[in-house]
Amino acid sequence: MSSITVNPPAPSSDVELQWGVWWKKTDNQLMRHLKAFRLGPSEIPGGLGRAGHFKAISDMLWGPNNKRKKFVWHPWAERMLEEACEAMEKPKSFLAIAGAASTGKSDFGAVWAIVNFLCLPSKTMVLVTSTSLKDSRKRIWGAIRDYWQAIPGRAPGKLVDSVGLIRFDMGTKDSTGSDRSGISLIAAEKSKDKEAYGKLIGFKAPRVLLIADELPELGESVVGAAYSNLAVNPWFQMVGLGNPASYYDAFGVFAKPKAGWASINSESEEWETDRGKCLRLDGEKSPNISAGSTLYPWLITADFLEQQRESLGENSNAYWRMIRGYWSPTGAADGIYSEADIIKFKADQPAIWLTPPVKIAALDPAFTNGGDRTALYFGWYGENGDGLKTLCFDRVEFLREDVTKTSVPRSFQIVQTFRDRCISNGVAPENACFDASGAGKPFGDIVAREWSNRVVRIDFGGQASELPASVSDPTPSNERYANRVTEIWFGAKELMRTGQIRGVTATLARELCARTYSTKKGSNMRLVAEPKPDMKMRIGKSPDEADAALMLVALCREKFGFGADRKSETKNSPTARNLGGLFSRLNRANLPKTLLR
Repeated sequence: MSSITVNPPAPSSDVELQWGVWWKKTDNQLMRHLKAFRLGPSEIPGGLGRAGHFKAISDMLWGPNNKRKKFVWHPWAERMLEEACEAMEKPKSFLAIAGAASTGKSDFGAVWAIVNFLCLPSKTMVLVTSTSLKDSRKRIWGAIRDYWQAIPGRAPGKLVDSVGLIRFDMGTKDSTGSDRSGISLIAAEKSKDKEAYGKLIGFKAPRVLLIADELPELGESVVGAAYSNLAVNPWFQMVGLGNPASYYDAFGVFAKPKAGWASINSESEEWETDRGKCLRLDGEKSPNISAGSTLYPWLITADFLEQQRESLGENSNAYWRMIRGYWSPTGAADGIYSEADIIKFKADQPAIWLTPPVKIAALDPAFTNGGDRTALYFGWYGENGDGLKTLCFDRVEFLREDVTKTSVPRSFQIVQTFRDRCISNGVAPENACFDASGAGKPFGDIVAREWSNRVVRIDFGGQASELPASVSDPTPSNERYANRVTEIWFGAKELMRTGQIRGVTATLARELCARTYSTKKGSNMRLVAEPKPDMKMRIGKSPDEADAALMLVALCREKFGFGADRKSETKNSPTARNLGGLFSRLNRANLPKTLLR
């Protein structure tokens, strides 16, 4: 790299003065900024300060003229840079960055990693953690790769993307490269905690930087290795990035206030930790919102904030984690549904129909997917008095086989009863469905044989679908929900809030509100419903009635394109004020009295 003399002899034609020190004229501006950033104001007192030199480097490498990849400075990036640079003043430093989703944490972590390597590549090892190589490609490692490949000219390293590595290599004929310096990705998911610890403690170098991305999802060994082993290197810094989930996970341990959790609150934006500092980025204070306009589309916008407030609820765990960037006051998990929502949006009231609805049914066989009871739920789907497509739950029946009929296998008995009950209730095969996940696949063959192959199969297993997550969020469901069962369980949430779900009974409400959810990190933040075995252990029963009811929602989405309608208001609409006229169009003789009350 460059040469610098703070107290030079008499100037010669080979040197020039800049920032109060003499530099060789052969040292280009990028080399000078890199060295000034590394040495800091104590050795370059007339310079721009670490942050100033870093920004100059960033602009040279990924500024407006870079057509492949640009790094755009915004207030949150400025704050992260200032705190990271201030921490560098100590030979051992620890910085936690707690923040909402879409705050630019991963992109900043990527450029921070690359610049720290470039400032002394032969003696610097940068370690980057993630849950897995696959997940990291869509998060911090993907950002590092993209920024690295966009560097103009030749950089002193060779990218080996398949294994998550940038190996130090000057690119000359006599350069063999070295694995002792570079940028290395370490998979550190909780299931591989011991393996990750073994890898981390093996790194030794004059300069070691650890960037722990997705720290709440990683094992505590990452923090333990940093404290006990990596910190013994001559210069060491750890930057932990995360969306707060638990006070007791790896990120919670790393970001814990020195004065205890009671010393901070939801308005705190920074605090001292036992070994360093924690910076917090609150999504409700996004630069876009502070500016009153969308200056940085990739950060949280006012429209996105409003969507999340409505879809998640301001008191939900997911909202606190994904938007507030703070530990949820309600704990590590919330109920998917709440009694308050059911009452507020009148989901427990019957529907009033504009036209005769269609009768539908859903069967959740107890033996197909870990349930306790075989639940058959009936419902109605049609257009209500406000002109909204509506699903009204009718009633649930629990089917049992006759143990005295030894000649008829259990599955056949259940299917035959399912068929007979649907026929007697006026449900056509194409308007009925059943759980086809797990053992439900061979069960489906029996349904086709004993009744019809037109009966719809609803699979609770596997990935979420590509259907839009909601009307307000067109993102595919597989990018919002961790799996199909979560998508199904969240399916009625927005519909309930638009007044399109009716007929929720007290027993159904209890089961709906009993199941909790948490968040899962990967390429983005995704919601995940509490696994059924965990729920059964916690509350002592399986949510069979709720599973069957929510299958009706999935059936209507798949068959009728059922979705939330935000264009119509369910209160004080002209239609609602003139129900008398609407009833004149309704053929009451075709509907049970209970539907017209």
